[in-house]
Amino acid sequence: MATVAIPVSGQRGLQPLEEQIRDLFILNYATFAACAWLVYDHLLTANLEWQLVWRAPKSIPKWGFLVYRYMSFTVLLLLAYVTSGFARGLSDAACGRIIPALSILGVIYVVFSDALAVLYVAALWKRNSSVFRILIVSFVVTTCGSIISIGISMSMSVPTLRYYPPLNVCISLKKPALLAFPWACGLAFDFITLGFILWNAFDRPRSTPLRSTLRGDGIAYFMARIRLVSLIITLVAPLLAFSIMTVGSWSCFTINLTHFIFRQRNRNARTTKESDSEGTAPASNVDCEMELDAYSSEAHQD
Repeated sequence: MATVAIPVSGQRGLQPLEEQIRDLFILNYATFAACAWLVYDHLLTANLEWQLVWRAPKSIPKWGFLVYRYMSFTVLLLLAYVTSGFARGLSDAACGRIIPALSILGVIYVVFSDALAVLYVAALWKRNSSVFRILIVSFVVTTCGSIISIGISMSMSVPTLRYYPPLNVCISLKKPALLAFPWACGLAFDFITLGFILWNAFDRPRSTPLRSTLRGDGIAYFMARIRLVSLIITLVAPLLAFSIMTVGSWSCFTINLTHFIFRQRNRNARTTKESDSEGTAPASNVDCEMELDAYSSEAHQD
């Protein structure tokens, strides 16, 4: 979770107060920039969202995507509220509840992203039961690992969370522990999903070049969502760099997934329209969104 250390009386080994206040303002600029980027992307894609998502039939991927898309913006706004001077009249106890709550919301945000990845890869494999079981087990194990580690980390950091009245902000006296473990769990899940994408592309018969097949399967999205850089920054970087990376990655991941979903649905809509006009069935390698919706709807009914 993005927090900034502000020195208090009796703390040793921390930067001077002026440098810490500078870091806090840098974080605020980064948070508002991430929010502005999300708002700008929402405005650019509002029509696509209405046509391709809101008007689509009810399904788990549809509602999961909408929760994911708007949760990131909500979390960033709440983070900006408690770190930008607007949070007046709070206490140490209130900050000790707000910051862990935002961290849990951040984990839920990631869970929705990973769940959508599971449904997409399962649809790409044409509901192969063995692949789906492996994906579900991987998803449950990595999600539980992330939730447990974040819970332990936040319980350890609560005593260090303070309300700083001169700036009206919630701050942390030091970088929370175990922050790298959730990123490590996510990285493991990323490699598993990427592996299944590659395996499927190499294994199935194709009439197009491998590069086109991989592009149609969304390989660019699954490579972009790999959380290796985030893990490295968490391990070696100071708290300010970690905080900026966190808010930046929320915006990047949200926009990346948004455009991936829109491209897939657009491609599926074009292929279905062309197939209807020609009286042929849509190509299997671009029909994953239809498969995904059908798969999730049947699972929901069961």
